[in-house]
Amino acid sequence: MEKLFLFGTGKISKKYTQVLKQIPVEIEGYIDNDENKWGDQWYDKKIYSPNVLNQEKDSYILIACAAKEEIRKQLTEMGKIKKVVSFGQILGFCSHHLMKNAIINMDKQISTGEESPADRAIVIDNFYGNWGGAEDWCHVVASALIEQNNNVYVIENKKQPYIEKLDEHIIHIDTEEKSNYQIYQELIQMLIQIRPFVLFNVWNSELLWAAVTIKYAYPEDVLIASSVLNDGSYEEWYDWADVTDQYVCISSKIQRRLVEHYKIKGEKTCQISPFIEKTRTVHRRYSTEKRMPLKIGYPCRLEKSQKRADLIPVLLEYLESRKVHYVLNIAGEGACEREIKNYIEREGLCEKVKLHGKLTREELSDFLDDQDIYLNFSEYEGTSLTMLEAMASGCVPIVTNVSGVDDFIEPDVNGLIADVGDLRKIAEHIAFLDKHRNVLSEYGYKCVNIVHEKCGLDKYIANIQEVLKSLEKVEGI
Repeated sequence: MEKLFLFGTGKISKKYTQVLKQIPVEIEGYIDNDENKWGDQWYDKKIYSPNVLNQEKDSYILIACAAKEEIRKQLTEMGKIKKVVSFGQILGFCSHHLMKNAIINMDKQISTGEESPADRAIVIDNFYGNWGGAEDWCHVVASALIEQNNNVYVIENKKQPYIEKLDEHIIHIDTEEKSNYQIYQELIQMLIQIRPFVLFNVWNSELLWAAVTIKYAYPEDVLIASSVLNDGSYEEWYDWADVTDQYVCISSKIQRRLVEHYKIKGEKTCQISPFIEKTRTVHRRYSTEKRMPLKIGYPCRLEKSQKRADLIPVLLEYLESRKVHYVLNIAGEGACEREIKNYIEREGLCEKVKLHGKLTREELSDFLDDQDIYLNFSEYEGTSLTMLEAMASGCVPIVTNVSGVDDFIEPDVNGLIADVGDLRKIAEHIAFLDKHRNVLSEYGYKCVNIVHEKCGLDKYIANIQEVLKSLEKVEGI
């Protein structure tokens, strides 16, 4: 590969650099849009203005920052988009031309002398997980696949909470005081012993990099199914399109976006609705009498990013101006909590707005069972599992039009939808339900039925098994 510039000088650039410095790729320098950095050093290389690309016309560019879509637009305007390479392509170059023999030698050194197993293992990626929806997905899917006698491994870092029932199937990787390259190498050695395997990838991590490297050396032994669980970071998924065998999308909107905007082949994508681990029979009472306040549940992280909890005071102003008879029950914690609490006290709304703090899963179920409305005005989602839990409880959803919503909610049939950022419309929807209490049970029970129909765990696992079968047919194994 000729000269390579990395566009970015932050965390992502650091991760990529630690690996690239150890493999046969020469980094010419770094590019940043921050003019205050121009002329400084980053990993012993100079930081340049983007204009350097007009002088270095044959150089390749690796976008090594979070703002990938914006940088791609910038490079398109500069006429340099054809020189952009992905990290996966760089790993492929090294594997094909320089590293394949090294990987095969590594394989020989750690080989037990036994033949590779006939059945392909399933590797589930929880490497960057903390504790939330994606992590729950990893553990529940792993457990269900194990019950069907699949050979399953869950790859996690040692910071993950201990899951006793998966103890024999979890491989913990110690990442403390190790460089990204050391972690990457350790994962290559581990995956070589497991192959052949299919990786259900969730994160862009060293685990994906290791799997891709082995895939280039042993194309038939490695399949990659990327689980796209959020409506964001599309550029990350696009970067690995050449080596991804299947994109498993959590919503139809995400699938359409990959196909229509990013030109991923339709046959390489599928959409599988998420599961609710436990559905239950719903018998509940709604606040149908006008003398009763309309109970609005807002179970959400109190953060500005994505969730826009900073807009709660704006919503309250709209509700007050419309004289809505309500009580807003907020379940969550985060950076916006103090600001919200101060507003409530200052405006004398303590009887109308209740802060319940962070709830356990069991407490959340009881919380949702007691609400008339589920409220969410996020800027983006994958398909909100909390929304589905709320609908399974019979809550009427009032939400912004984010990913997953149109798969489960039909406006004025089983819920109400507003454009992202339109708090005025959200307030209008709440005011409508306040005036038309009779539709609460109608909408609510329709929500229960659609979630029961679409979100069973058995149905989800059957769909995952179909993905596995289709991948094997493509490979001819």
